[in-house]
Order: sequence, then structure tokens, then C-alpha cells
Amino acid sequence: MHKRKLAAHLLGILAISILSFSSVGYGADKSTAKLLVRVRPVEAEIFIDGQHMGDATWNGMMTVPKISPGEHTVGIYNYGYVAQTFKVNFTGGQTSKLDVRLVPVAGTVSGPWGRIQIKDAPRAAILMNGKTPEYVVGHADETDNSFIWQQELLVRPGTYQLTLVHGDKTIWAGPVTVEAGKRTVLHAKTGTTHVENWKGGQPGNDLVRFRAGINTATIAVGPTTGNITAGPAEINCGDSSQLTWTSDGAVHTDISGIGDVAATGSQSVSPTATTTYTFTAGGPGGVVTPTATVTVNNKINASLEVAPPEITYERVGNQVKTQGTATVTWSATGGGAIKVTVDPFGAVDATGSRQVQPVPQQTGLGPVNETITYTLHATNQCGGDETRTATLHITGSIKPTEVVEEFSEVALVSLYFPTDYPTKQHPDGGLLKSQQDALNTLASAFKTYLGHDPNARLLLEAHADVRGSGSHNKSLTERRAARVKDYLVGQGIAASAIDMTAVGKENQLGKDEVAQLEAQNKNTPPKSRSKGKAAMTLTWMAYNRRVDVVLQPLGMRSSKYYPHAAADSSILWQRAKPSWKVVSKNQ
Repeated sequence: MHKRKLAAHLLGILAISILSFSSVGYGADKSTAKLLVRVRPVEAEIFIDGQHMGDATWNGMMTVPKISPGEHTVGIYNYGYVAQTFKVNFTGGQTSKLDVRLVPVAGTVSGPWGRIQIKDAPRAAILMNGKTPEYVVGHADETDNSFIWQQELLVRPGTYQLTLVHGDKTIWAGPVTVEAGKRTVLHAKTGTTHVENWKGGQPGNDLVRFRAGINTATIAVGPTTGNITAGPAEINCGDSSQLTWTSDGAVHTDISGIGDVAATGSQSVSPTATTTYTFTAGGPGGVVTPTATVTVNNKINASLEVAPPEITYERVGNQVKTQGTATVTWSATGGGAIKVTVDPFGAVDATGSRQVQPVPQQTGLGPVNETITYTLHATNQCGGDETRTATLHITGSIKPTEVVEEFSEVALVSLYFPTDYPTKQHPDGGLLKSQQDALNTLASAFKTYLGHDPNARLLLEAHADVRGSGSHNKSLTERRAARVKDYLVGQGIAASAIDMTAVGKENQLGKDEVAQLEAQNKNTPPKSRSKGKAAMTLTWMAYNRRVDVVLQPLGMRSSKYYPHAAADSSILWQRAKPSWKVVSKNQ
């Protein structure tokens, strides 16, 4: 026990400034130096280079001997006061002096309270919830009087990590649990604790952190508190949020992802992903870890369009007749720096457009029917990732030379058959003379055309009118396709260059289509032929008794104008099945 009130009176007589420093010689021994500390409040704790040297006794003075010459860090600590540290350059054979007045921490603390009493370690400094001098709350002798005079270490109920140190030694370390209205007694030699009733009752609220009198001392350790907020709590990628934090009773504060920070402050952050910031405030009164979360919206608003969605490409030989143009337009907006690529362009600005005149991948002759896909890929530094696609359809054809047009106009015509011919009995019948003449022209023109495209082929597509069963008409159209093929082979066309398909009575030309063809047909019906609705029905059926010719790979189809001007057109046109005698006579 120390007479703190007397010590305070004696210090009050001394002319002590907030800090004064001097150094005087003390003898011939130059190998070590000394430190004389005079401090208010009395019995403050003295640390040199983080080691506890002791406390300034009842008169507020302490001499520390045997200090190695050179620079050392001297710390003066008393709970409830702002600590002070100094860099002191010690000289051998001299005593350095420090006069220090510590400034009290403003405000009071409140209960409920429990008490810690420490025995058997009177000079040991008490570190609470930490192991550096900043966590000191006093020395053990300041807690160990409860008989007449009270020397008390008061804490909120809970468990505290205590470390008792002196010099370079740890006398004891471990947890101590305190109950409200109880006194926990720690025996430092044995490391045991026991709980006793607290005589005298519990102190009230609004206690100063440190108070001393004659043989009395009250150290009231307030709880460590902390709070952290983020505003705004939700941001777009690339934007910032302001972290603001406060703490009380903390000697060390840090924020996850940022590091050490001041006890109270604010800082702007720009996370690239949703982040929870943990504010850790630690002090003798405990450790608190409040959090604040900043939610990051990484969404990218992306779009990609092609207009128009379809263009035409026509090429004859090496000359491009028609090449359509389209515009590809894209946009990628949102927070942060956005990287955008549009395949097949590569890297592009976040928003833009580009005109395109694509050429088909196809190099051979034939119809063009291709789709080009444009793909936008947008990313940002926050993990946002968006993909959009748009397509451009290319239609048209690639033709060898102008000979194609001539071939189509002169030779590519459909062939017509009389009702129900060829028959099973006469599979080679029904191809009348006018139609043979048309096939002669086709065969001659096709042989010439093969010189321009050796891979060209003919597809024969056979049809029948709506009369008769499906199976009957299927067989009938197979015979019609075979008859045309045999004739073309007879004219010198290789059978391997001819394909066939029998449609039967499916895919009929409609009456409206026939009416339109008739309106465009240069060959008008004979004047002797009847007119009216009945005649139109006969014409419609006659149009559907045909074999169409398709030039491959161009996909060019034969014209379907009915041969009204042919001498045998009445046989082809009539509704009833003509006799074999009439048909054979006109072949």
C-alpha cells in the first residue's frame, strides 16, 4: 500500500511541467546510465523498450539504473490517462531526467461491476487483453487492499486475458472470469483463483477511470466499444463507399483489408466484389469486431443488333452483281472499366457500330444460304461477364457466267404428260413429241453447260393431278420421272448426272398459282378450247401432270408455263385418259 494522497501533495509542491528533460553526471562509471522519472499521477508505470521497470512510488519518482548507453524508448502509462513515450539517448555515467504530467482521458464509465484482486505479485504490471504496454491498467499492489482501505481493479462482468510482467519476465498469464457484484482473487504464485463476496457493495455508475487517495485506489476499466458503417451500402462496380468508424477504450484498431487505422476516422473504399469490412477495436476492456458490408453490383447491360437481319449476295463468274450491307450495333454499359470484344471484329469500344459487307464462305456454284453469328463479350474488373449474339442471314446465289441465265430461259422448262401416262403396260409411253423436243433442247444445252460446271446435275421432280389414290399417283410419278431420265440418257446425258424424286399428288400447284402462271404465259390456249370455270379446272389439273427440272447445285428450277402452242397440247390438256393408239401416234 502507498500513500497516494501524500504523494500527490508532494508532487503538487514540485514545479512539474508537462515534460522536461535533463541529464547530469553521477560518477566515474561510464558503462551504464540511469533514468530518474518524476510523474503525476503518482505510481504510473514505467516501461523501457517495452519492458516493465516498475512504478513511480508514493512520491511519484523512480530511478532506473544500469541502462546501456544509446537510444531507448521510454513509455509512461497510467490507466485513465493519455500515455506518453519518448526517445531518450542515454550517455554512460550520466543520469537522464524526465518530468512528466499525464493528461486524463475525458469522460466516465459505468457498471455493472466485478472486482479483480491480485496477490503475491506486488510490483508486477497488469496487462489486460494484450501484451504490449498500451494494455497496462496498473500494478498488482494497486488491487490488493480490501481490509480498511480499498484498492480496487473494477471491470465489467466477463472473462479477461491477464498478463503479469516485470522486467523481461512474465510472472503469470491466463484468463480470469469476473462476476457482477463478486470479487475474483488471483494468487499469482499458484495461478489459482477463487470468488468471494464483494464487501462494501457495488460502486455506482459514472466513475472516473482512475482515482487515488490515502492508501486507496480505484481503477475502473471501461468496456471497449466500436462501430463501423458503410455509406452507401450498395454500389455499382467502379464506385466508392465511405467507411466511418468510432471506438472508445481501444488501444489498437484495424480494419480487415485496410490495416491499422486511427481509433476514429473514415476512409473511401472501392471494392471490386461484395466485401465485409471487420473493424477490430482492442483494449484493456475487451475486443469488439463490428462489421459493415459493401455490396457491389457487377452487372453489365449489354446489347448487340444487326440491321437488316438479312442481305442478298449475287455473283456471276467473278463479278459481284449484288452485295448487301448491314450495320452491327452494340452497347455495354454499367459500372467500372468495361472491356468489350465483338467477334469477328476483336476489341472494340464499349459502345459503337460498324458496317459490314460479308462475303459468303461458300466458294462453289449454287444457291447461297448462310448465317453469320456476331458475338459480344463484355467484362469488368468486378467479375461482371455478359455475352450477346446476333445473326445476319445471307441469301442469293453464285453462278458461273451469264450462260446460266441463257440456259434457264431457253432450256429449263417443265415437261407435261397426258392423264394417267405412262402406264404399267407402256412405261415408255406418254412423252409426246412436243415434250421430246423440249428435252432435246435441254439435253443439248446441259451438255454445253457441263463445260462451265462439270459438277452440275439435273434433278427430275415428278407430279400428278389430284385424281386417283395416293399409291396410284406415287407409282405414276415414279414412271414419269423414269421416262424423262431414260430419254435424257438416250440423248447422251450420263445417268449418274440425273437424280429423281416422285412427289405423287402432294405439293399441288394451287388454282391461284396456275391463274398467275397463265396470266404470264406467252402461249395462250387455242380459241377452240372452251372457257369458263370448267375449263380452268382442266387447266389446273393439266399443270399438275408434269415433271419439273432443277439445275443443281444452283437450285434453279424450270419454268412451269403450259405448252398451249404445242400441236399435241389438246392431248396433254384433256381430262379423260387418251387411248394408247392416240398417245403412241403422237410420240
